[in-house]
Amino acid sequence: MKIQNTKQKIVIVECYSSSVNYIHDIRERGYEPVLLECYTPKEELEEVRKINDKAYAFNRDSCPPILMANKQYEETLKLIRKLSPLLILPGSEPGLELSLRLSSDLGLKNNPLSILWNLRDKFVTQEVLKSAGIRHIKSRIVSTEEEAVDFYKKEQGKKVVIKPTQAAASKSVFICKLENEVRKAYRITDKFVKKRNNKKEKIIIQQYIDGEEYVVDTVSCEGKHVALYGMKYKKHSST
Repeated sequence: MKIQNTKQKIVIVECYSSSVNYIHDIRERGYEPVLLECYTPKEELEEVRKINDKAYAFNRDSCPPILMANKQYEETLKLIRKLSPLLILPGSEPGLELSLRLSSDLGLKNNPLSILWNLRDKFVTQEVLKSAGIRHIKSRIVSTEEEAVDFYKKEQGKKVVIKPTQAAASKSVFICKLENEVRKAYRITDKFVKKRNNKKEKIIIQQYIDGEEYVVDTVSCEGKHVALYGMKYKKHSST
């Protein structure tokens, strides 16, 4: 898509969920938002288009220009460099890696690419919290069904969570309270991870923490943290 607007651009990578609010806010500040979608193979394009358009429908304004990343990263870098963006923002977890990489290569302000896996990988995140002496969730990377069962048994009958280390939007996340549920969840998640063909992605099993659950969106800059949005989950069981 050709972009002719002369206002300075702010690129949002994978603009989902609450990040659609960025669109209106960027325009209010006198800048022009541009949406960048991660590369999608042709055979998946129609399905992804429906998902993305549904996400953009929550935007209060007209939809900004939409660009798609090239399979070759260097081509994507050239495309975004031509826009001379002021900032590149991740709009959701799947866009985090591309956002940080582009920002780093273009010399823009952002979190350093070196801490990507502290933010993106669920096991690494817990290990970083643990090493800093901060309360964390007991976790283990498992590569077999029996390893998952072993972790479950050591939790003495408590519920456990099985999920991929890098997926988002609750994909292939299971809460298990019985051994047969642990085994089934592991097999399903193993197939999911192999299908994604990401060599860095593993399967993680964690202790389940009871209690009220909240979501808090924050933004941080130079050591200052601001809470933007909060939500409390209402949990219920399906039968």
